[in-house]
Formats: sequence, structure tokens, C-alpha cells
Amino acid sequence: MGLVYVIEDEPGLRDGLIDALGRLPGVQALGFGLVQAAVDVLESHPPDLILTDLNLPERCGLDILGELDMRGLNPPVVLISGYLEAYREYIPERSGLVTLAKPFDLNVLLEHVQQVLGEAQPESQGASDCGLFEYLKLACLGAHTVEILVFSDPAGGELVGRVVVLGGQLWSVQDSQGMGADAFLRLACLTHGSVACNGLERTALMRNVYQAWDSLVSRAVALREGSATNPQFGLNPPGSEFHFTPPGPFEPPVPLNCAPPAPEPGALTLQQPEPEVGLLAHDAQPTLDDYLAAASAAEAGGATADAIHHLEQAMVYYPGHPEILLWVMRLKG
Repeated sequence: MGLVYVIEDEPGLRDGLIDALGRLPGVQALGFGLVQAAVDVLESHPPDLILTDLNLPERCGLDILGELDMRGLNPPVVLISGYLEAYREYIPERSGLVTLAKPFDLNVLLEHVQQVLGEAQPESQGASDCGLFEYLKLACLGAHTVEILVFSDPAGGELVGRVVVLGGQLWSVQDSQGMGADAFLRLACLTHGSVACNGLERTALMRNVYQAWDSLVSRAVALREGSATNPQFGLNPPGSEFHFTPPGPFEPPVPLNCAPPAPEPGALTLQQPEPEVGLLAHDAQPTLDDYLAAASAAEAGGATADAIHHLEQAMVYYPGHPEILLWVMRLKG
């Protein structure tokens, strides 16, 4: 049995790492919010590996190295931080010491854990495959900005979906059938596939998911377990029949950075069109055209509930456009 310490003051992120490590055969993980809490059990429960954040309350994560030396212990240590460069000059050269920058690929970390603990767990048959839920939880609880790419089979295959988290907020989801909450549930219902996580500095994609990430995960779990039968999150009459088709390959989404194209004759038009806008920062207030473009895209993708949400937001921030109300009434039937 390989014992791994996880020293991380963010409870959700700590629990997420413990959950992921617990899926590895032969691994037991203990979580600590402070360095001193881990120091108190070093002698009674010596670890085989330590994962520690650097920026911690009361004591820096680097302090664990001196505590290990005082007790004659020398387990491998992984220093995890979003501020590695700030600590670089203080990180010593040490056997078994590696660094990992946040946000990180969880599978890379788990493969390292299994490599380090290989002799302690002979029954292990390879790294655990972390999925969409694990990456999403770590990104949201850690307030990261990342993209999570979903592929068609465990070996990679074709790209079938993209999930963007902006500053810990579930921001954008798209698959080949559409976008928004419906797209997330379709991706979550894939029985086979793999995921990869890449860090982002920012995104220019228009937000199309407004539900809390944990509520969507709960909904997806219910779908997987069979306690819910309709994978669509939008507005559907109770008992209505819905045929779920897994998403196929799709083209990566294009950032919404300009006004929508001119409408065809007879289509909905604005009384006072807004000017074109540049790429949106994550904290920028969307323009009226941004809301309408997002609603159009959501409706085209079949995500009716998301389209209605965009239009209702537009009416709140940009009142005085009765055409938008007519659009909402049409979508609601």
C-alpha cells in the first residue's frame, strides 16, 4: 500500500485530488489543510509520497522538506503551485523532488504517482483514466481557466467536445449537436472516450452555460445511473419522447467577436443595432448583439433553454426592444 499525503488548503481541490488518487490501485491518500497537520503524523504514518501546495496558510509547503530531514525521511515530493516562478529560487536541488504548475493535467500527475509507487503496488495495471467530472471539479474549485477536450475513444480518436472553464466558472460547452448545458450532458453521457486538459490565459468565447457546474454534474450522474431518462436540459414537456444521439466529431468553436450577420427579410431585427465589439475580456459586459448572437447560436444548436436565457438577459440589460420579447414568446411556444 502506498501512502500519499495531499497538503492543500482549498478543501474542494484537496478532496478532488484525494478522490482521484483513491482510484489508483494500492494507493491510500491522506489530506491536510496545513503543513503542521501533516508534520504531526509524519512519524506515526510515514508517507511514500507527498503532494503539497506551496502557498499555504501559516507555513510554506517548502517547510515539509526540513521536517522530513529532521526525521530522517526521504519520500518523493511533488510541489504544486500556480506561482512556481515566485518560489523558483527557494526550491532546492533534491532527489525525488519535482514541480508541477497549476493548472495541470491530472493524468500526468497520476502517472507520476504510479511510477513512484510502482514497487509498493504490484497489482497496479496502469494509470487511472480521469474523466470530464474530475477535470471540471479541479478546475472550478481551483478557480482556473482551462479547456477540457473530449475525444471519442480511450485512445484519443476524434475530438467530439470542448468545455471551457473561466476563472473557476463553467463558461462554454460545445459538441457537434450544439452548445450549452445540453452539450455538457451529452458529453457526460458518453460511455467511452478520453479527455485532456489545457491551461488558458483567457477566452474570447461567448458564455453559453449559466447553470452551476455541480448541479450539472449531479444531473449527469442521474442520467448515467438511470434515475433520469432525458439527457436534454432544455424545456421538454413531461413524458415527451426524446432520442439521444451521442455527439460526433465537430469543428472547434469560433470566438464570438463581432455583431451577427444581417438578418434575412422578415427576420427579427434590432431597432438600434449595437456597434461591433472586439474580443471580450472575462469581466466585460456583453453588448446587445453579443446576447442575440449567443441566442441565435443556441437556438440553431437546439439548446432552447439557453437561447431563452440569453434573450432574457438581453431584456434585463437592454430594455426597450419588443422584438426580443416576441422571440422569447415564440421559443416558449
